[in-house]
Amino acid sequence: MIQKTLISCGLTALFLSFVHGDEPEGPTSQQVAEWISQLESDKFPEREAATTKLVAAGSSAIAPLEKAMKSGKAETGTRGMTILEQLAGAKDKPTSTAAAEALRRLGVDEDKISALSNEPKKETGVATSVIHFGGGAGGVIQIGGGAGGGLQVVPGQVILLGGGQATISVGVTTAVGAKGDSVSVTTVNGVKTITVTETARTVEIKELPEDALELVITTKVDGKTKTEKIEAKNAEDLEKQHPKLYALYKKHAGK
Repeated sequence: MIQKTLISCGLTALFLSFVHGDEPEGPTSQQVAEWISQLESDKFPEREAATTKLVAAGSSAIAPLEKAMKSGKAETGTRGMTILEQLAGAKDKPTSTAAAEALRRLGVDEDKISALSNEPKKETGVATSVIHFGGGAGGVIQIGGGAGGGLQVVPGQVILLGGGQATISVGVTTAVGAKGDSVSVTTVNGVKTITVTETARTVEIKELPEDALELVITTKVDGKTKTEKIEAKNAEDLEKQHPKLYALYKKHAGK
């Protein structure tokens, strides 16, 4: 009677498990660590089996595998790369994204990651673009657009694209006089340069760190070019030394 009751309870539990769709739990961290260690096994079948298990483990294998790959062990590095590449192509979005990020940290080329994971390519490195357009220093320019969207850039704005460092330097060119005089304002890596071009001279004013100013005045006399360099601790110092140049700076600095 007791035996029949136990069998009945067992069948009931099995039936409930089937009805509710219970899924087996994922591998433990200890299991994952064991499979990673088996990647260095002297036996080929063990290495193959461990590789298959780690791929099946999915996202839970990514972080410990990435850490193990940095140990310098050849087989772990080679097989680990294969495993991460397979996971980067997984249908499960979180797993694919996590694997792609791990590959980036390991220095894998963006083109390859994009091909594996179908993710948009992330721009890396330093990109500089100087753009000239009419309007004042407060203008906004639209880059790109259309179906793929676009990018709005404000003069002087520094933009980070993806995980890399990309600096977009915006130049604004505006006519300031009927004689063809003009002023351009550019910002490159945080350094603002105001260039005033007049009939007889060009004045370049750079805003350096800690409010310092550097001016380069280029004049033409009898066909000869003369260059003079002036340095000031700040705007107040420039005003004391060269009031007229200070007035020119104040007019175009946008402050």
